[in-house]
Amino acid sequence: MKDCISCGKINKYFGYIFLSVLFKLLQDVVFGTNYNNSFQELKLFKMPNDHYVIHDLFGYMVVFFSSLIVYICRKNRPKNVLISKAESAQDQKEEDYSKKYFVTLLLIIILWVIVVQLKQLYNDFLKNLDFWMLELIIMFYFMKKTFKVELYKHQKLSFLIIIFPFIFKIGTIILSIISHDENDPGFLYIDYKLLIPIGIILYIILLISESYILTTIKLLMDIRFISVPKVLIYFGLFGSIICLIIVFSSTHIKCSYFENSICQLKYIDHNNETIYYLENYKIYFSDLKENIIIKEIIVNLLGQFSFLFECFFSLLVIKYLSPIHKIFSTPLYFFSQKMALVIFNLCKEHTIFAENKIKYIHWKFTLDITGDLVSIVGLMIYLEIIVFNFCNFNHDTRKSISIRAINDTLSDSKEKDFLFLQNGDVEEVSVNGKRKSQDNKKSIEFQTY
Repeated sequence: MKDCISCGKINKYFGYIFLSVLFKLLQDVVFGTNYNNSFQELKLFKMPNDHYVIHDLFGYMVVFFSSLIVYICRKNRPKNVLISKAESAQDQKEEDYSKKYFVTLLLIIILWVIVVQLKQLYNDFLKNLDFWMLELIIMFYFMKKTFKVELYKHQKLSFLIIIFPFIFKIGTIILSIISHDENDPGFLYIDYKLLIPIGIILYIILLISESYILTTIKLLMDIRFISVPKVLIYFGLFGSIICLIIVFSSTHIKCSYFENSICQLKYIDHNNETIYYLENYKIYFSDLKENIIIKEIIVNLLGQFSFLFECFFSLLVIKYLSPIHKIFSTPLYFFSQKMALVIFNLCKEHTIFAENKIKYIHWKFTLDITGDLVSIVGLMIYLEIIVFNFCNFNHDTRKSISIRAINDTLSDSKEKDFLFLQNGDVEEVSVNGKRKSQDNKKSIEFQTY
């Protein structure tokens, strides 16, 4: 078995992937998470309402101010005399490139914030239609166009492997349609089946946009010398502006459609009529009664700083590894999220699923978690964490290419001998005795090296 499968070289920067997943899971624990409404919700505190957009606003503000402080401290920190010139040259180069590509950076960051917000709405509105496993193929296309990367045999195998999670995802959609359960988060597209193809097309557009954004950010950081703190400053700034616009506009706009899907914030007016909002800052402040202020402060501190560190480590993954490595965190996060829900429910309720679970949840959960595991294996093959030593799958891995390069270098050196002359000169000769350089000086003695 060991001869067929081996472990590739583990990069020290892989730790950034696990840290980004860890802080994303911490956000789930703080703000609440569930799976198809079939578990006891894993949440730190029970709150009257979930103000997702306002919490996002606070998160972007924390990212902005924290990154700004880091950036200023980095600029003003005392420098060692021996390296100050090199750092000054690097800072000047970063500054020059930042000015040159300032507009590009701003447009990319604004688009990035919009895509992040739209994906959150999509996951609430059309849950289970997120074919995220297609992002590997889309991301590779942009990496090939931007960085001229090649597609090797073991990577083609990983493309074939992710077909299975795609099929499993289709299976969960079919089960939702068959069950026709009102508690199913996908109930909306069950009644309006035209939303299924429309939703899939919209999600693919979001994946294409995100892949282009992350590839461009990688280019700006690697070649245009844009630093991680600077990216986070603009990300936090425009995220705050966009969320602020959403909060103020949605406060004065009632939801006539999409109740309990996109618009989940409920308010009962003086006429005992239930009104739904996407977000409402008036309701938020009215919810802040004395008995939950402390809880809200704890939620914001833990949640917003978790969001900051998730963004930070995600950008480090892109900078020191690649955007494709960032994709690896997606199935790892989904798998960890499901396992956390299982463990939490087993400890609290002594059963995996809640009593009010949806129909066919056992099959849906099995298909989903199996798809996560298969995707993790496929991405591990692509990233050469798992190496197959058969059918020539390991021929173009980084390890094999390095070994061939070393062997070629040694082979070239064996084809050459050297003459050490008495006067200290060295002449190179080929193995067949013919000199590559001629010298009229007489050799008194020589030795072969």
